[in-house]
Amino acid sequence: MHILLIEDSLNTAKLMELELLDQGHQVTVARDGLAGLHTAQSILPDLVLLDWKLPTLSGPEICQRLRQSGYCRPIIFVTAMSDAEHQATGQRVGGSDYLVKPFNSEVLFERIQQQNCCAA
Repeated sequence: MHILLIEDSLNTAKLMELELLDQGHQVTVARDGLAGLHTAQSILPDLVLLDWKLPTLSGPEICQRLRQSGYCRPIIFVTAMSDAEHQATGQRVGGSDYLVKPFNSEVLFERIQQQNCCAA
């Protein structure tokens, strides 16, 4: 599966990228919102892992723009924003799932697998 990871924290992005590669996924990383949006639109990944707070465009803005452009593959928010209001916003703008940092890698892999099954 080709996964686009949009994450501005270098350490978090590197750790998640390595874990996803170890699981056999192809991973593309974008470090800011605008780059992430353009990358998603050009490569059409199988799944997007999307941080909430990003430079240039926020995660919800990216998600909403992707959905408006017809992107229908899973988008999982991966963020430290744990309150119900943020989770509701994530769902409202088209997020497929919402994972709160910090998390166990196994939980991430399970969520990816669930979304992969739903999208099939």
